[in-house]
Amino acid sequence: MADGSDALDRLFADQPDWLTIPEVARLVRATPKTVYLWIKAGHLTAYKLPGKHMVLREDLMQWLRSTRQEPGDVVGPEGDDADIGTDADG
Repeated sequence: MADGSDALDRLFADQPDWLTIPEVARLVRATPKTVYLWIKAGHLTAYKLPGKHMVLREDLMQWLRSTRQEPGDVVGPEGDDADIGTDADG
């Protein structure tokens, strides 16, 4: 199947089973604070161990797959359809 799963499989091929919050942040090009917010909001599953939170690689991959948007499904930051590639003057 030629979809985002192939790309995710390649991206995560060399990653350990357990990822720290900074590792997750690096992989998805976010800040650790953003990753913690995703966890707090219930979007991403994490395990609280003494002194740190850890994320299972498979949980992160599953969550990323669930957030995939197909072409044409893009919405703007306020939930409005994005005006990508359109001329504002008509």
